Amino acid sequence: MFGETTAIFEKELRTMVHSPGDRIARLIRPMFWLLLFGSVVKLGNIGGNINYQQFMLPGILINAIVVTAVSHGITMKWEYDVGILSRLLVAPVARTAIVLGKALSCVVKALIEGTIFLVLAWLLQIRFYPNISGVLVSAGILGIFVIGTSSFGMTLALAIKSREAYTGIVGLIATPALFASNSLYSFDQMPMWLQIVAQVNPVTYAVDSVRRLLIYQTFDPIPLLLDTAILAIFSVCMLTLAAVVYARSSH
Repeated sequence: MFGETTAIFEKELRTMVHSPGDRIARLIRPMFWLLLFGSVVKLGNIGGNINYQQFMLPGILINAIVVTAVSHGITMKWEYDVGILSRLLVAPVARTAIVLGKALSCVVKALIEGTIFLVLAWLLQIRFYPNISGVLVSAGILGIFVIGTSSFGMTLALAIKSREAYTGIVGLIATPALFASNSLYSFDQMPMWLQIVAQVNPVTYAVDSVRRLLIYQTFDPIPLLLDTAILAIFSVCMLTLAAVVYARSSH
């Protein structure tokens, strides 16, 4: 299975390098969010000696990654429409290897975009703490998160017949995921019903870990391990679901 996963991973990376401009263009919307929304909103009780743009930086970063990861399924939809996926599904390749190889390529794509996003934020004087340990741990946690969200996107790609409808669903998922989490405000500023929703939203745990590491510079292992464990469970569930859906699609 390792060899099959590697082959799928390499194939996906080769297609990714043909459109490097898409990486930059995809970051325009989140940068506008950070600059405009972060400049006009004044939110109290965010803790520490930071401003609101710094507070919302991890949330906007994660939202951009969610859009990238879920949108990854559009390539699967295209492969399905032109018959490439059908040939792949009838080949003696483990369905988990197909999904995992594609998900890992999405991890690379998301981390590249995330790095560019943070560099742009730094150039725009939105400060964070780019220490090596914090960046590496954040990258690992984000990698786990992207495996889950991209697997979810690939599952949707087979469940939804139209590419236009799929594109609309991506926006329908990304925006509520942003607002129904701790991306833009802390838990104590949410009504009770929204706190409950946020606690079952995996975005909350990705944002919490990145904010701890890159904004507040707190390395308390218990909250970080809890965030990572929840994201790992989410990713395993989504990866398994995608593999099952793909196995049924081959029949």
